[in-house]
Order: sequence, then C-alpha cells, then structure tokens
Amino acid sequence: MKYQGTLIAVTNMEQSKQFYQEVLGMKVLEDFGANVALEGGLFLQTKDS
Repeated sequence: MKYQGTLIAVTNMEQSKQFYQEVLGMKVLEDFGANVALEGGLFLQTKDS
C-alpha cells in the first residue's frame, strides 16, 4: 500500500482549519465537514467521527 498522507484527529475543526490556513499557509483541497483534506497530504478529522 502506498503512503497517502497523515491524518490528525482534532477536537475543534474550525480552529484547526484556521490554524493550518492562516499560520501555516496551507490550502484546503476538500472539506466534508468532519473530514478535511489539505495540500501536502495532510488530513484533519474530528475525534468524534
């Protein structure tokens, strides 16, 4: 299986997206609410999902 990226489980999705976009300058590629794909193979997912 090929490496697809890194998944980070987060408590607050909106705060997390804001951090990765504003502080690290990353772009959101896809936003499904509880799951978000950022450029560079980084994925955010809410802990409760």
